[in-house]
Amino acid sequence: MPAARAAIVSARLALAERDDFWPYLVLLGPNEPGVRLAGAGADVPPPAAESAWRVTAPRVWRARRPLPPASGPGVDDPLPIAVGVRARELIMLDFARCPGIVSVHGAPTPVGRLVSALVAQLAALTDGQGVQRVIVAAEPGDALGTTGVDCLPLPAALAALSQRAAAPAGRTVLVCRRPDPPTAAQLAELVAHDPGLLVLVAGYLPGSRWRLRVDLAGRVVAPELLLDADSTPLVRHRRSRRQAPPAAGPAPAWAEEDPPGSAVIAGVSSVPAEPAATDTPRPPVAPAPAGPPRPARSTSPPANDDLIELPHDGQRPMARSGVEAPGPAGDR
Repeated sequence: MPAARAAIVSARLALAERDDFWPYLVLLGPNEPGVRLAGAGADVPPPAAESAWRVTAPRVWRARRPLPPASGPGVDDPLPIAVGVRARELIMLDFARCPGIVSVHGAPTPVGRLVSALVAQLAALTDGQGVQRVIVAAEPGDALGTTGVDCLPLPAALAALSQRAAAPAGRTVLVCRRPDPPTAAQLAELVAHDPGLLVLVAGYLPGSRWRLRVDLAGRVVAPELLLDADSTPLVRHRRSRRQAPPAAGPAPAWAEEDPPGSAVIAGVSSVPAEPAATDTPRPPVAPAPAGPPRPARSTSPPANDDLIELPHDGQRPMARSGVEAPGPAGDR
């Protein structure tokens, strides 16, 4: 989005020589745009006096006048991607500032829908907007339903990424399901030596400092990024613009899908049918015996089921703890 890119570029310039702080999150709403800063220590520098920015909260700047448009996107330029909405503002993370790998985990269906929305945004940026190639690691026959992406099995995708030239060759994004430990180590090795490679993982990935947690209601939380937003507006917008799905081919794990059984439930009527006319009267039907009384409503807190992961490698689903060690808000 040009407005988000312009905000990040302008805030970078307002930091002058302080390269130990940087904007990593953009707030776009009906009022002036804002950015959130990351960096080591509590000594947050103020914006340059001649800049368009003012401090409105700790580590938050707001523009006090219109921002100049940013130049065309390059290899090292921002890559703002919308992840949710909060207080009538669109929350956008600069994926170019991530530590190489971003994972999205939590409730399986909301996770799949959010990843699908993120992939659609990344695919839209392949037309000279900062992304050269998007690779979706999928099995043969899978279809994501998004144009502008290359679907390859994960081993083939890893082989292609290993052959990337050492010189900057544009930004490439790999989207995959949660890898096994050896493959995760290989991905970490690739992003450590290739600044132009970003990986988006659908599933819990230990060690990735940028983790977006999604609960059953679509709420996205990342305490280490000071992020708390609602992803459902992105999903609704994605559905309104989505084309008809292909006639054949199963969808991958992160593709959008309607709730199972919704069409069947909608077709069931609650009005009882009239009895058919017969010559022989039917005997009266005795009323069904009353069932056991309903148990009293429990006052205990609901179970923490917003972090249940999909089965992996034939194992049973696991509920992971939401307590995670805090990490830096940005790494690149």
